[in-house]
Amino acid sequence: MTLNHSILLQLVSCTIGCIGVCFWYNGKGKQLFFTAVGAFLTWGVEVLAHNLTDSNFMSTFLAAVFVAFYAELMARVCRAPSTIFLTAGAFPLVPGASLYSSMHNAVLGEFMPAAYNLFQVIAVAMAIALGFIVVSILRRYVTFAVKYHKHKQRLRAQRKS
Repeated sequence: MTLNHSILLQLVSCTIGCIGVCFWYNGKGKQLFFTAVGAFLTWGVEVLAHNLTDSNFMSTFLAAVFVAFYAELMARVCRAPSTIFLTAGAFPLVPGASLYSSMHNAVLGEFMPAAYNLFQVIAVAMAIALGFIVVSILRRYVTFAVKYHKHKQRLRAQRKS
Protein backbone atom coordinates (compact mmCIF):
# COMPACT_ATOMS: atom_id res chain seq x y z
CA MET A 1 0.00 0.00 0.00
CA THR A 2 1.40 3.41 -0.93
CA LEU A 3 0.40 6.91 -0.05
CA ASN A 4 -1.02 9.36 -2.53
CA HIS A 5 1.93 11.08 -4.16
CA SER A 6 0.34 14.52 -3.82
CA ILE A 7 1.92 15.93 -0.68
CA LEU A 8 -0.61 18.76 -0.55
CA LEU A 9 -3.47 16.24 -0.55
CA GLN A 10 -1.75 14.29 2.23
CA LEU A 11 -1.30 17.44 4.31
CA VAL A 12 -4.89 18.61 3.85
CA SER A 13 -6.47 15.20 4.54
CA CYS A 14 -4.24 14.72 7.56
CA THR A 15 -5.29 18.12 8.89
CA ILE A 16 -8.99 17.38 8.43
CA GLY A 17 -8.64 14.00 10.12
CA CYS A 18 -6.85 15.52 13.10
CA ILE A 19 -9.50 18.19 13.49
CA GLY A 20 -11.99 15.33 13.79
CA VAL A 21 -9.87 13.75 16.52
CA CYS A 22 -9.74 17.10 18.31
CA PHE A 23 -13.57 17.25 18.19
CA TRP A 24 -13.60 13.78 19.69
CA TYR A 25 -11.54 15.10 22.63
CA ASN A 26 -13.89 18.10 22.99
CA GLY A 27 -11.40 20.61 21.64
CA LYS A 28 -12.89 24.06 21.22
CA GLY A 29 -12.04 27.41 19.65
CA LYS A 30 -8.38 28.07 19.18
CA GLN A 31 -7.54 24.50 20.22
CA LEU A 32 -9.05 23.33 16.93
CA PHE A 33 -7.00 25.84 14.99
CA PHE A 34 -3.74 24.97 16.73
CA THR A 35 -4.48 21.26 16.39
CA ALA A 36 -4.98 21.72 12.66
CA VAL A 37 -1.72 23.65 12.35
CA GLY A 38 0.08 21.03 14.44
CA ALA A 39 -1.23 18.16 12.33
CA PHE A 40 -0.30 19.94 9.12
CA LEU A 41 3.22 20.66 10.36
CA THR A 42 3.68 17.20 11.90
CA TRP A 43 2.88 15.44 8.66
CA GLY A 44 5.10 17.94 6.85
CA VAL A 45 7.97 17.01 9.17
CA GLU A 46 7.23 13.31 8.58
CA VAL A 47 7.28 13.68 4.79
CA LEU A 48 10.38 15.88 4.81
CA ALA A 49 12.25 13.59 7.19
CA HIS A 50 11.27 10.52 5.18
CA ASN A 51 12.57 12.16 2.00
CA LEU A 52 15.85 13.03 3.72
CA THR A 53 16.47 9.83 5.69
CA ASP A 54 14.44 7.22 3.75
CA SER A 55 13.76 5.55 7.11
CA ASN A 56 10.30 5.01 8.60
CA PHE A 57 11.71 4.82 12.10
CA MET A 58 13.75 8.02 11.90
CA SER A 59 11.09 10.05 10.12
CA THR A 60 8.44 8.95 12.62
CA PHE A 61 10.78 9.66 15.54
CA LEU A 62 11.50 13.18 14.28
CA ALA A 63 7.82 13.86 13.66
CA ALA A 64 6.98 12.54 17.16
CA VAL A 65 9.59 14.82 18.71
CA PHE A 66 8.13 17.73 16.78
CA VAL A 67 4.52 17.01 17.75
CA ALA A 68 5.44 16.47 21.42
CA PHE A 69 7.31 19.77 21.52
CA TYR A 70 4.46 21.51 19.69
CA ALA A 71 1.89 20.01 22.08
CA GLU A 72 3.81 21.26 25.12
CA LEU A 73 4.09 24.72 23.61
CA MET A 74 0.42 24.93 22.61
CA ALA A 75 -0.67 23.65 26.01
CA ARG A 76 0.99 26.71 27.52
CA VAL A 77 -0.39 29.08 24.87
CA CYS A 78 -3.98 27.78 25.08
CA ARG A 79 -3.88 26.89 28.78
CA ALA A 80 -5.18 23.44 27.99
CA PRO A 81 -3.89 19.91 28.52
CA SER A 82 -1.13 18.94 26.14
CA THR A 83 -2.90 15.62 25.57
CA ILE A 84 -5.37 17.29 23.19
CA PHE A 85 -2.61 18.54 20.92
CA LEU A 86 -0.39 15.50 21.37
CA THR A 87 -3.01 12.86 20.61
CA ALA A 88 -4.61 14.68 17.71
CA GLY A 89 -1.26 15.75 16.25
CA ALA A 90 0.25 12.27 16.50
CA PHE A 91 -2.79 10.61 14.94
CA PRO A 92 -1.32 10.57 11.40
CA LEU A 93 1.83 8.85 12.66
CA VAL A 94 -0.06 5.74 13.77
CA PRO A 95 0.85 2.84 11.44
CA GLY A 96 -2.69 1.71 10.60
CA ALA A 97 -1.95 0.44 7.09
CA SER A 98 0.93 -1.77 8.27
CA LEU A 99 -1.17 -3.16 11.11
CA TYR A 100 -4.01 -3.94 8.72
CA SER A 101 -1.61 -5.62 6.28
CA SER A 102 -0.09 -7.66 9.09
CA MET A 103 -3.46 -8.92 10.29
CA HIS A 104 -4.66 -9.55 6.73
CA ASN A 105 -1.57 -11.61 5.89
CA ALA A 106 -1.83 -13.53 9.17
CA VAL A 107 -5.44 -14.46 8.43
CA LEU A 108 -4.43 -15.62 4.94
CA GLY A 109 -1.69 -17.77 6.47
CA GLU A 110 1.16 -15.74 4.95
CA PHE A 111 3.23 -15.47 8.08
CA MET A 112 6.47 -13.99 6.68
CA PRO A 113 4.79 -10.84 5.26
CA ALA A 114 2.66 -10.67 8.42
CA ALA A 115 5.78 -10.75 10.62
CA TYR A 116 7.50 -8.12 8.46
CA ASN A 117 4.51 -5.76 8.69
CA LEU A 118 4.16 -6.42 12.40
CA PHE A 119 7.83 -5.55 12.88
CA GLN A 120 7.21 -2.25 11.06
CA VAL A 121 4.23 -1.53 13.32
CA ILE A 122 6.29 -2.17 16.44
CA ALA A 123 9.20 -0.07 15.17
CA VAL A 124 6.95 2.88 14.34
CA ALA A 125 5.15 2.60 17.70
CA MET A 126 8.52 2.59 19.45
CA ALA A 127 9.63 5.64 17.45
CA ILE A 128 6.50 7.53 18.50
CA ALA A 129 6.94 6.57 22.15
CA LEU A 130 10.64 7.41 22.08
CA GLY A 131 9.94 10.82 20.55
CA PHE A 132 7.39 11.59 23.28
CA ILE A 133 9.77 10.41 26.00
CA VAL A 134 12.67 12.51 24.73
CA VAL A 135 10.59 15.69 24.78
CA SER A 136 9.08 14.85 28.16
CA ILE A 137 12.53 14.35 29.68
CA LEU A 138 13.83 17.57 28.15
CA ARG A 139 10.80 19.52 29.38
CA ARG A 140 11.21 18.19 32.90
CA TYR A 141 14.94 18.95 32.85
CA VAL A 142 14.34 22.53 31.68
CA THR A 143 11.58 23.01 34.28
CA PHE A 144 13.87 21.73 37.01
CA ALA A 145 16.75 23.94 35.83
CA VAL A 146 14.55 27.04 35.81
CA LYS A 147 13.19 26.31 39.29
CA TYR A 148 16.70 25.59 40.57
CA HIS A 149 18.00 28.85 39.10
CA LYS A 150 15.14 30.86 40.68
CA HIS A 151 15.75 29.13 44.01
CA LYS A 152 19.45 30.04 43.88
CA GLN A 153 18.56 33.67 43.11
CA ARG A 154 16.18 33.79 46.09
CA LEU A 155 18.90 32.37 48.35
CA ARG A 156 21.39 35.00 47.16
CA ALA A 157 18.83 37.75 47.70
CA GLN A 158 18.14 36.51 51.24
CA ARG A 159 21.86 36.43 52.08
CA LYS A 160 22.29 40.01 50.92
CA SER A 161 19.40 41.27 53.06
